[in-house]
Amino acid sequence: MDDDHADKAVTTAPRMRTLTLHMTITVDGFIAKPDGTLWEAFPWPAEMQEFNNHFFRQLDTAIYGRLNYQTIVPWWHDVAIGNPPADVPITEHEIDFANILEGIGKVVFSRTMDAEATQARVLQGDVARNVAELKSRTGGPIVLHGGAGLVAPLADAGLIDEYLLFVSPAAIGTGKPLFSGLARELPLRLLETRVFDSAFTLLRFQPAR
Repeated sequence: MDDDHADKAVTTAPRMRTLTLHMTITVDGFIAKPDGTLWEAFPWPAEMQEFNNHFFRQLDTAIYGRLNYQTIVPWWHDVAIGNPPADVPITEHEIDFANILEGIGKVVFSRTMDAEATQARVLQGDVARNVAELKSRTGGPIVLHGGAGLVAPLADAGLIDEYLLFVSPAAIGTGKPLFSGLARELPLRLLETRVFDSAFTLLRFQPAR
């Protein structure tokens, strides 16, 4: 073998970060009621809380839409600092989750949020282009943790690597659908099913590329 060739370092293209959609849905495919509030059967059972704590420990970054960020992140921040809502019982798994979420970098898509007034990175403009750029950077796994309006453009662009859908044992008839706005059919391949505490069912998919 030519010494020049033997001495050349083997180089490979950097591996793109993975993006997982993590969403709780009703059996009829909604993520919230029409007014954006949650349904009564939404709270996670203990086994599911433990599963999600393990999943979130592996993450580097969480992506949100503005409304989901403003609903989810401050609530869990209050739990993490020991100031949960007085009327909501908090489990040890939930305290653990709150502290895990505190350590994850956050990105929020918003045209109105003040970047200096939040601890998240605020992005505007083309969702798919911004997320593709984020995935190309050095770092760990990314989760789409909220923002139904972000799902369709990211799914259409082929940027979601895995779908973790937690099906709640409830139907609400009308509300905010998870996959509203898809430009075309989204074929998926089922990787795993799992039932938590005889209640919620996990459906884990990847795109059928």
